Amino acid sequence: MISEGSWNEVKKILKQTFKLDDAQIVWVGDIRGELGSLASAGIATAPDFTLHNETHSDDVVLLLGQLAKLCRWELSEYEARMLMAAAYLHDIGMFFGAARLKNDILPNIAQSLRFCEDDFCDGGGRYQDAVVGKSVDHQVRAVHHLLSAYLIQEEGDRVDLIHN
Repeated sequence: MISEGSWNEVKKILKQTFKLDDAQIVWVGDIRGELGSLASAGIATAPDFTLHNETHSDDVVLLLGQLAKLCRWELSEYEARMLMAAAYLHDIGMFFGAARLKNDILPNIAQSLRFCEDDFCDGGGRYQDAVVGKSVDHQVRAVHHLLSAYLIQEEGDRVDLIHN
């Protein structure tokens, strides 16, 4: 069961600490809802994984709120929204489907999960040997951060992260 209490606490942090208005909080809530849709489908396929649902991401946002107070962050509205999107979307790769992983990613993991020019940042090439011959659960866990980036890049129009 998803804790609406944690969402209520998050909304307070978004308003008071990150200075987001009601419309921007609705935008964050939409991203949270997308995560909920993915997580509810993923729970059945990955029952042994740490639960990476809305409550987990709410906790990340609450921790960010505490850090913001301690560090006295002065984020722009855009920066605050991107930080919240990152908090909610950081683990969506945990819910990547086995068939899609097998068909779309593993045949050329180095290219499929390459996001930076000249391999400047972490990419699939670093994990190629680590996932070969392993179970799907192991493969997903090993590259879930890259699968998160892949999903955001490939399916980001479901929740328009930049323009809303």
